[in-house]
Parts: sequence; structure tokens; C-alpha cells
Amino acid sequence: MAIYDSGPIPNIDGAGNRIARELVVRVQNTGTGNLPANVLIEVYRITEPNAQGYAQQIIYAQNLAELQEFGTPVMGTGPVFVLPVSLNSPLIPAFGVRIMTSPDPGGGSQITATIFTENDLGELVLIQRVLPGDFGTPVNPALEAVNAAQTPAGIRAAIEDPLLGLDLTEYDPLTEDQKNQIADILLENRPVFGYESVEEVQAALDTAIGQVVVDPDNIYVEAGASGGDGSRANPFGTIEEGITAVNPGGTVHILSGMYEIAALIVVDQSLTLQGEGDTQPQVIFNPASTVDGLVIEADDVTVDNLYLISNRTLTGSNAVVSVPLRSLDNLYRNITISNSTIEGTVRSAYIFAENITFDNNLFIHNAINTQSLRFQVLRGTTNVTNNTFQGNSTSVGAIIIEPNLVSYNVSGTINIIGNTMTSFNQFVNFYTFLEAATSLIIRENVIDHQTNSGSSIILTTRVDYTLLEELLIEDNFFINNDSERLAVYFAAGGGGSNLPAVGQIQVYDNTFNFPNGYGQRPGDVVDPVFPVGFNQAADLLGMTLARFDLQGNVNV
Repeated sequence: MAIYDSGPIPNIDGAGNRIARELVVRVQNTGTGNLPANVLIEVYRITEPNAQGYAQQIIYAQNLAELQEFGTPVMGTGPVFVLPVSLNSPLIPAFGVRIMTSPDPGGGSQITATIFTENDLGELVLIQRVLPGDFGTPVNPALEAVNAAQTPAGIRAAIEDPLLGLDLTEYDPLTEDQKNQIADILLENRPVFGYESVEEVQAALDTAIGQVVVDPDNIYVEAGASGGDGSRANPFGTIEEGITAVNPGGTVHILSGMYEIAALIVVDQSLTLQGEGDTQPQVIFNPASTVDGLVIEADDVTVDNLYLISNRTLTGSNAVVSVPLRSLDNLYRNITISNSTIEGTVRSAYIFAENITFDNNLFIHNAINTQSLRFQVLRGTTNVTNNTFQGNSTSVGAIIIEPNLVSYNVSGTINIIGNTMTSFNQFVNFYTFLEAATSLIIRENVIDHQTNSGSSIILTTRVDYTLLEELLIEDNFFINNDSERLAVYFAAGGGGSNLPAVGQIQVYDNTFNFPNGYGQRPGDVVDPVFPVGFNQAADLLGMTLARFDLQGNVNV
């Protein structure tokens, strides 16, 4: 024989109101190929303690069920029995459930039980689940008190009960208001079936403490909040407050909502701006201004899962995201923009940086006659990977590497990999000055100009090709309906007379879809098979098709 006893279950809350109107006990035989299992269900009420402090258990309902083997479809004479018990009339302040199994084959090792109560609204109030092998396991009344509590005050009393055995070292010094907030959190997030162990309650308590206590390394903001302190339970109302409060190297957690920014947001210390939730928090920069939106003036900054919108008037250099020039020998470094949406009528980004990454973003470019990403000075490793660029009929370039001054130059490795572009004149325009060894890798991109007119990848005579260690254009898919344009175009003009070495422009394993032909622009010299070539000015400088190394490409 195996026995399960729920122990005392209170049915009166702190205000003296009844908690549950009905109790349901469901037992099931999960065994097969065995004789029927006999299960005795007893529901008992618990009296008030007498003068000596003893309470009595009085049997309130009792039923013996014979459970057939698992798979028998009929209730009652099948493998399942359900016993409903009213707790309403008379009112039962506390009760318990005892389940005893026979020593028949299977017995307690094959029986499961589910015990649940309902309130006056038909909502589940308490559930206990007894699995095979659990019969005979002692019940922890202190844990059941946590699961039975229906108010924050009840939760507080239960978790503060020494019999529960929680570690309250971090909890005890908190204010009464903080303890009440923790009780609210525990009650709101209590599992439907209740906490299964004291360890689970401890973990939930520790999490709740972390939400109520201000952690300067993890500051929370929520649009519309006021009077907060930056904790998860009491967030600040603005991103700017979060940036001011967080420790260097910490994270500002930006909760879902709409954040309207009158001027700009300046990040002036190392940190992470982390958008929280499945829906990206919207950061909307007031269109009445013409300044930048998000300005990063610090090293080691990450922006993740935000929707940045700036529909401001386009000026000479303004952008949704700006990393300005600190100094030519000390650029801002180690910056990552990821998993975000960047939309606007200005440039998506205007950049002077060392070690910068744009990964898995959506760029919605609504600006007129300008570019999306504009790189002025680059050092270290530049990654533009797995992004989507959506332009419009006047969008010039998705990625432009072009300085305003001769002193602005580029070095390091530039990886442009796995992106998708639609509706831009150009995908990459490499119109820059090099200061040291540089590599340009353009790989695995899908480039669809749609109705825009322009060549996809433009290389120029500004570049000192003796410093360009690798120039690889590989495994891209080009779609261009303009019969005059090319996939890879070398252009002289605008400064410089530099030419690449023979075979230096590596064009490998690309797919070209030019349904209307290519390279029909007067004066251009083009390859007879694939859409690569150069302009007349480059021809005069001595440019030849032999400087393109074409391998494994196909036309479709």
C-alpha cells in the first residue's frame, strides 16, 4: 500500500473570505497488463485547534475507485476516476486530501493524481500533481501555504515563515514597500500548478529581488513611467535617464513602448542599449530638428533590438546614427549595432570608427539623393553583415566608403557579407583613400536594383591598390534591369590615377541577372561575357579587362 497526503490546505484568505468553492480529485491508472488498481480517496476537513493546540481531521468525503488498466476508454469503470467535492456548504476553512493505493500489481508506482480547486469565477486556484512513485512522499505544509496564498499579504506571510526554510539574507534588509512589490511579483508569476519545491520558490524570490532592487549594471526604462529608480519593478521613463544612471559597461534595458526624443540621444560612456521584448521599442526623433538622432561618443557600445526613426530634414551629414570623429589617431572603437530597424529621411549612419559592426539590421532608407551607410574613416575590422537595405527611387548608395577630406582614410578589413539590397543605385561605392594594408570582402549578398539605375559595386582610382591586400567579390547574386550598367564597375575621375594589378579584382562564383543586357553606356569597356568593366577615363589611364580575375561566374 502507498499513501499520499496533501497536508493542510487553507481555504480562508487573510480577509476571512473563502478561497475555493469546489475541490476536484482525479486519479488515473497508467499501468498496462496489470490487474485493476484500487484507490481510496479521502477528503478531510481540519477543525480549529482545541485548548491543547490539537486539530482534528474529520472525513468529509470518501470514495473507493477500481481503476482498470490504461487504455480502457470508459470513465468510472475505466482507468480514470474523478471525485468532485463541494467546499461551499458548509464552509470548510481548511481541508486535506489523502489517497491510498492497494498493493495490487501497479499500486502506487502506476497511479497519478491531480488535485485542483476552483473559485467562484471558475478559475483554477490550487493544483497539486502526484506522479507515479510520489505516493508516500511527505508534504511540506509551508510550501503549500505559498501555493495557496491568494493575496500579496498571504505570499509575504508564507515566504517569511521560517518553516519554509528560504534564504532571506537579501530579502530581510529591504523596505516594506519593496517586500510588498516582491510579493506582488511572486503572486503574479506563480506557476499555474504552483511551486513544486522550496528551491523553485527560492529561485523566484531571488529573481523578484533582482527586479525590485536597483542594479547599477542593469538599469530599466519604460516609456511613460515616472518617479522610477531604474529597477525592473520601478523603471525610469526615459532612455536618457537610463544612460545617466547605468554604470560604465552596464546595460540599459529599454522596455517595449514609444520613446519620443526632442533633440538627440548621446551615449558618452561604454554601455549596451538593449531593446526588450518581441516588438522592438520605438525611438522616434522629433522631425522638427535637423540634428543627428543617436550619437555614440564612447568606446565599447552596443545597440540591440531597437527601432530608430528619424524623419528629419536632410543636411550635409546628419544621420539616424552618428559616430563622430574624436580624432584621427583615436577613433571611437568597438561599436555594434545589431538586430535593429533604422528608418529615416536622413542617412542611416554616418561613421568614423575603429572596429564597428552592423549585423542583422533592417535599414529603411527614405532619404532623397543620398546614401544609407556613409563611412568616412575606418580602422580595424568593419563588419556589415546580414542586413537588409530597403531604398527608394532616389536612394543613391547602400554602403558608401567615401571621405570628405584627403586626411580621412581607411585601413583594416572590411567585410560586407550576407546582406540584401533593394532599390538603390549602388550597393558598394569604394571611393576612399587608404593609409595602410586593407582588405575588402564582398560576399554572399543579394543585390536587386529594381527600377533604380546604377552599377552595383564601384571601384575608383582614388584607392592605392598597392595597399589593398585582398579585393574579393564572391558568391553574390546581382539583379539589374538597366542595360547600361554593370555589376562591377571601375571608374576614373574625382581624383587619383591608381589602377589595380592584373587579376587583382577577384570576381568569383557570382550569379548575374541582367535581363536587358549590360554595359551599353557609350565609352565604357566591358567584358564580352560578364557585366564587369570600366569607364573611358580609366581606359585612358591604362585600365584593362585583364585586371579582373573572373572565375566560376554564371549568367541567368
